[in-house]
Amino acid sequence: MATMGNSTNIFWHECPVSKVDRQKLLNQQGCIVWITGLSGSGKSTLACSLGRQLHCRGKLSYVLDGDNLRHGLNKNLGFTPEDRTENIRRVGEVAKLFADAGLICIASLISPYRKDRDACRALLPEKFIEVFLNMPLELCEGRDPKGLYKLARAGKIKGFTGIDDPYEPPLNCEIEIRQEDGNCPTPNEMAGQVVSYLEDKGYLEAQASLSPLNQNASDVKDEVDVFQLIQAHQEKAARLPPIEEIRTLLHYSLRGVLSTFSLKYAGYPSGSMVDFACDAYGSPLLAVSSLAVHTKDLLANPKCSLLVARDPEDRTDLVIIVHGDAIPVNESDKEAIRTAYLTRHPDAFWVDFGDFQFLRIEPKVVRYVSGVATALLGSGEFSNDEFRTARVDPIYQFSKPIASHMNKDHAEDTRLIVQHSTSVPAGYEGKSMKLRIPFTRRAADRK
Repeated sequence: MATMGNSTNIFWHECPVSKVDRQKLLNQQGCIVWITGLSGSGKSTLACSLGRQLHCRGKLSYVLDGDNLRHGLNKNLGFTPEDRTENIRRVGEVAKLFADAGLICIASLISPYRKDRDACRALLPEKFIEVFLNMPLELCEGRDPKGLYKLARAGKIKGFTGIDDPYEPPLNCEIEIRQEDGNCPTPNEMAGQVVSYLEDKGYLEAQASLSPLNQNASDVKDEVDVFQLIQAHQEKAARLPPIEEIRTLLHYSLRGVLSTFSLKYAGYPSGSMVDFACDAYGSPLLAVSSLAVHTKDLLANPKCSLLVARDPEDRTDLVIIVHGDAIPVNESDKEAIRTAYLTRHPDAFWVDFGDFQFLRIEPKVVRYVSGVATALLGSGEFSNDEFRTARVDPIYQFSKPIASHMNKDHAEDTRLIVQHSTSVPAGYEGKSMKLRIPFTRRAADRK
C-alpha cells in the first residue's frame, strides 16, 4: 500500500504476463527514444521516418508527438514553465508504459528544460535513449513550418523556445545529430543512425539471457514448452528484414494465382494460375493471351491481385498478395519487358504470338502473412514506394539447392542437428521430408 498525491490505499498490481513474455512475443526490447530539439529541427520528421524503418524491419513502435498529445492527454496545459514541466512528466509516464509493454516508444517533443528530460530518464534509466537534433537556430527559423518564429519575433507569442525562452541542450545524450559541412542529413539517414544504435545495443531482439536457448539439455523437463523452444531457435536465426524477404521471394517466384473482377459473372471474383516475372522495381509482369478469360477481365477492369506462396504445399509458409492495376506495357518498353520475362521463362516462345501482350501489375499495396497458425514473420503490408526501394537478396537463389542437398544427402544429419540443438526428439513425416517435432503432451487448445 502507498500514498500517491492526495490518494491513499493505492496498490501496484502485477500483470501475470511478464515483461519477459512480451519481449519474447515481439522479439525486441521495450525502450524510450526521446527526440529533443528546437521547433523546426526535424523531430517529427525523424520520428515518422524512424517508425517506418522499424516497421519495415518487423519491429513494433509508437510515436508520441508533442503536438498530437496536446490534442488530448495534455490539452489542458499551456506553455508556462510549470505547464511545460507537467507536459513532459505526463509524456514520460506514458512512454514508460509503452516501453514496459515491449514497444519502442518514440517521443518527439521540444522538451526544452534539462531537468524535465532527466526526470523522464530516471523513470527508465537503462532503457532511455536521448536523441538531440542539434540544428542551428537560424536553420530552424528559416524552415519555420508553422510560422511560429515569425510570430515570436513580432512579439505575438511570448515565451517561445529559442527566442525569449531558453533551450537547454543535453549534456550526455546517447545520439547527437547535426549538420555535416553545412548539409543536413536526410530523414532516412537520421533514422538509420538511430536504428543502428538500437541494433548495436540489442534492442531489436529479445534479451538472449531470457531465451530457452540458454537452458542446458539436462534442464529441459518432460513438460517442456516445445513450441516456445523451437520458436526461440527460429527467432535467433539470421533472416532478412521482412520487406527484403518479401521483395526477394517475389523476384525469384515464377507462378501465382491472379484474381480479377469477372466480366462474365458481374460482382464475383475470378481466379487463374499464371506465370510471371518481375521488373527492376518488383512489379509483376504477365504475358497474356487475348483469348484468356483473365485478359478480358483485366482490360475491362485493371484492378487485380496476385497471390504467391513460397511453398504452395505448406500452409504454414509465407504468402504474398500484391494488390494493384494491370497496365498494358508501352511499346517503347516492350523489348526490355520481353527480355526480363524470358530470363525467368526461357521456354515461353508463345510470347511472340500475335494474340499475346505484356501487362505490368503496378502495385498499390503489398501484403504478407507468415502462414496459417504461425507467427515467426507475422503479417503486414508495404506501400509501392517502400516496396520499389527494397533490396533483392542475391544469395536467395542458392538457398533451394543447398536445402535440397541437405534433404537428399544429409537427412539423418539434419534430424540429429535439430534434436541436439533443441534437446527435443525429431523425425520426418512420411515421404514429404517435412521435419516433425513430437510434442510431449496432447494439444488442449489452438495455442
